Amino acid sequence: MRYKDLLLKEIEDGAVLRELARKINIPPPSLHNYLYQGTEPRRDALEKMSRFFREPVSQLLSEDDDTTARILTLVRRLDQDEKLKLLTQLDKRK
Repeated sequence: MRYKDLLLKEIEDGAVLRELARKINIPPPSLHNYLYQGTEPRRDALEKMSRFFREPVSQLLSEDDDTTARILTLVRRLDQDEKLKLLTQLDKRK
């Protein structure tokens, strides 16, 4: 799941699990269980991660790679007109 990849990346980038848990406002044992014990986070924990990573919960539950996830997150931030313009530009590339 994407949330796990994002959490592990934070830890690889130097965050200490306890500090990361505090920043997200999740108990450290819970965060440890999400990462290393295969425990699935509850909805409230996913919502906290969503705010922290600024990605929708649905995206955190996806299996998308980083590039695809970033594209989807950016597209979701566009208004309808911007989405239509982007679609037109992409259609021209065919």
